[in-house]
Amino acid sequence: MSLSRVRISSEYHCQLELLASFIAVASKLDKLGIFPNPGTGATPRAAIVTTLIDQAIEVLDDIWAHRPNLWKLRREAVVRVAERRRVHPNTVADKLSPRRLATHSIFEFDRLVGKWLAGDGSQLRQVLLQHAYSTADKAKVEQLFKRRA
Repeated sequence: MSLSRVRISSEYHCQLELLASFIAVASKLDKLGIFPNPGTGATPRAAIVTTLIDQAIEVLDDIWAHRPNLWKLRREAVVRVAERRRVHPNTVADKLSPRRLATHSIFEFDRLVGKWLAGDGSQLRQVLLQHAYSTADKAKVEQLFKRRA
């Protein structure tokens, strides 16, 4: 899975916003008593709500199916960085280890990366800044989060 999969999420974000708007309109119509009358041949309320739930579940299932696999993305990125630096991938992967970054596990690191990709990089930034001892390293961390904000 490539980073292009992460970028696709904005399309799903738009779908969720549209779905939320539909739910809000349906709720207002219900409160105003303006739902179609089953006797007129229009779609009955139960069918509209069922369609709403079906489509909401379908959108959420699709988002789940296309969510980025952070473990795989991390492994692919480690290999690319190792190739650029001409070192073994384990050398790069070791820098992300819980022992080095003081996280509970590599999955904790992946969780922080996921939050960063979703727009909240504050915890990942803090973890990196805790291990940036020089002014130059701290500046690199700050630059990363400014570039990717």
